[in-house]
This record gives sequence, structure tokens and C-alpha cells, in this order.
Amino acid sequence: MPGDPLWVNASGGAPAYSANELRQAMALALMYDGRALGGRPGVRPGGNQLRTELAGSTITVRSGVCCIDPGLSTPQGPYWLALPADETHALAAADATNPRKDITIIRVYDHDEDSSGLRLGRSEYLVGQASPTPAAPDVPAGAILSGTIDVPRQGGGAAVVTDGRRFTVAPGGILPVAAAGHVGAAVAGRYRDRLDLNVLERDTGTAWQTIADPTVFTAWTNFTPTWNNTGVAQPVLGNGALVGKYKKIGRIAHVVIKLFWGGTTSAGDPAGYWGFGGFPAALNGTVTDIILSGACWDSSAVGLYDARAQLSNAADQFGIVRTFTTTPATGAARISSTVPFTWAAQDYLYLSGTIETQS
Repeated sequence: MPGDPLWVNASGGAPAYSANELRQAMALALMYDGRALGGRPGVRPGGNQLRTELAGSTITVRSGVCCIDPGLSTPQGPYWLALPADETHALAAADATNPRKDITIIRVYDHDEDSSGLRLGRSEYLVGQASPTPAAPDVPAGAILSGTIDVPRQGGGAAVVTDGRRFTVAPGGILPVAAAGHVGAAVAGRYRDRLDLNVLERDTGTAWQTIADPTVFTAWTNFTPTWNNTGVAQPVLGNGALVGKYKKIGRIAHVVIKLFWGGTTSAGDPAGYWGFGGFPAALNGTVTDIILSGACWDSSAVGLYDARAQLSNAADQFGIVRTFTTTPATGAARISSTVPFTWAAQDYLYLSGTIETQS
């Protein structure tokens, strides 16, 4: 059947706009949520709109605006609702034996759609059933959750409110969500701000993909690598220093390791070769034989030597360090107490690189 476009003049009594037609047209200004003539229900982001607060035994639902989409029938359009003033309710007395979960909701009544005999919007307080394992009442059709109130048994302490509001925005807007389950992936091109993770995500149509993470602008994360020797005697750091740090952006990780030789540092077994381990789980790689590049600095000779670190996933090989000298005939030799020079105070080994992580 044809629709009545907004806005055209009547001619001989037509068109005549019904409330439902106007609501259907207003769905154009709401984020899609699975119904062609509906919209995502929720509170407009910002401030404490429609938030539930508790002071003593007085429940207050703050004023604000929201969208409610009952979806009682396929053509039913969504409702825009404004509560112009705070509304209060009295907290029901605690049960003598068991705790209880109550809820506050914002609800729309429309007799033409729900046969309720009412045409209004308001906040409501629903009392749950006291139980050793209480469950909150179901949110009825035509309503959205404002808050959940955990009411302990008598003498069990004060009731506590948990904010239950979910938000809505216009199409193309960035939707704030407090948890992943507050909106599923189904419509490519939508964006959400994960308030719990502090990241921006895009809906690909099948999954949410992180596209912006403010942690990329924060300081690197430090860690302390382990230093081992393939021989019997193990290295002793003494008054030297061994530090590591990394910066992880999605599945890309930038890694730095620095070994600074002190006056009491020893290399361990002279016949053994060095390795570094103790890498954080966040740096677990997707492939073996990852290579870090760096240099060995001989402070007494003012000499700089290239170095490579082969990061194998094998537990006994992770962090095996190799050096490549500048003389082609010499070839590659594993770093040890005398390779590429005899290590002494003020010398250092520096390694860095970029790896692909498993997650």
C-alpha cells in the first residue's frame, strides 16, 4: 500500500496522517535495530537522563528523553518520549529472609496498540521476588530498563542501584555501550564506543572490529626478560640491567630489549649461548622464527656489531640470540661471553622489532 510522504498538503481530505504513520516516518532518524519501521530503543546519551538513583527508601528516576520501540506488530512505529521532571517511587521493604532484585523502567502505553486503556509514558518501579538466588523481573514490551536495585534481606545492608540504561543515537552516530552484548553485529557501517574497553568499533555486518584504541597514545608496557645460557652455569646480572618494553596495537606488537653490562655481571658458561625469555603472553606470536634486529656495543673499543634475535615459540629456544658480523667470511655466530667480543662493564646489547601476535 502507498504511504503518505512527509509533508504534503491534503486534497479532499487526503492524506490524513495517523500517529503510527508519523512514528514510522520518525524511524528515519533512529539507528536501525532489526525492524524496518522501528528504531533502536534507548536513552539519549549525555548526563544523567532517565538514570535511577536511590537515597534511603526514595527511588528517583531523572528526567530525560528516550526512544521506545515496542514492536507489538510489524507496522508499529517507535515512540519518542520525554519525562519533563524527575519521578519518585518508594522502595519496597526488604524481605526478612532473602534478597531481592527490583527494576525501574521507562514505559509507553498506547491503547490503540496494546489495549491498555492508557495513552501516556512514565517511569515505573517493579518489585522482584525474594529468593536465595533472586532474578530481576522481565522488562515488559513497550518499556526500557532504567536501573536494577539489589535489595538485601532485612539487616543485610543498604540497597544498591546498578545503572541499566542503554543508549540510542541517530543513524551514523557513534553509539555508547557499556558492554559487548548491548548491541549485536548485524548492520555494516554502524559504530559503537565501548565504554568498558575505551575503544571505537565498527560493525562489519558479522562482527565488531576495533578501529581506534586510545591506548596507542599511552606509554609502552615494561617487562623483565629472563636471561639464560645453554650451558651449565647461568648468567648473573649483578649490577647490570636487563629491561624489556613493548607497545601492542591490535595484533601488532613493537618490542625492545636492552641488556646493560655492569661491573659484577657475568655471562655464565663460556661454552654456552645466550637466550632471552620471559616474554608476556600478550607477545605470543602467530609464527615461529620471528626476528628482532639490534646491535652489540663494545664500549672499550667503541665498536658496534649487528645482532639478530630469533624468537622461536619452543620453550627451550624462545629468545635465542644470534649475531651477524660485518665480515662475510666469519658468517653468523651465536652471542656468548666472547662473541662478538669479550663483554665488560658499560657494554650493552639492544634488540627491537615488530611481530604479529596471536590476538
